Amino acid sequence: MGSVGVTPKLKSKIFERVQNHFGVELPVDEGFDTLGCIEASSAGKLKMGFCLGGNLYGSNPDARSTCEALSRLDMQV
Repeated sequence: MGSVGVTPKLKSKIFERVQNHFGVELPVDEGFDTLGCIEASSAGKLKMGFCLGGNLYGSNPDARSTCEALSRLDMQV
């Protein structure tokens, strides 16, 4: 789902450039899209959320469950 062109996986060239530029090994675990983040948060599978804008409550048809899911996070930025 992702919004504003955000995807759960970096494109290969970007992934490689970030690793090479910073000398790090990035994780290759599958990421979550917007709905996946809400579902994982609700299930207790996420500890922290970093939101880059947008309105998760307004874009979700069930704002109450979204609020409840995000309240389970240990930290939100």
